Amino acid sequence: MIFKKVKEIISKEGVLHFRRWRIISTPWFAIYVHAIYKADEEKHLHNHPWNFWSFVIKGSYTERLPNFKLNPRFVGTSVYRKRDQFHKIEDLHSPVVYTFNVMWGFRDTWGYEVKGNVVDHETYRIMKKNNQI
Repeated sequence: MIFKKVKEIISKEGVLHFRRWRIISTPWFAIYVHAIYKADEEKHLHNHPWNFWSFVIKGSYTERLPNFKLNPRFVGTSVYRKRDQFHKIEDLHSPVVYTFNVMWGFRDTWGYEVKGNVVDHETYRIMKKNNQI
């Protein structure tokens, strides 16, 4: 089986944050392996444009949920999130975290929770650039 790297996030400073490899992708679901190299830098929680189930296969991290709840994630743990649930990777406890992910229920929109409101990702970037958040 050959995995195809389909996404890589690198900061403006050249720091690698994230890589995604596709195992399978259909109109109904997709399966990926993620490598997480850095915790989320945004101060607000975000959602995703899909429902997902994630299983940690190497490393560990802490996930922040609404109301400042912290969720430790380590090898062998899994989590299910609906696409409208907000979270963020608060802290990595290893140099890299690998997760196996199944995603479904795709849509085009995702965003951040700012003061109880959902702000789409493009507007959020503009607000951040203009120091409005």
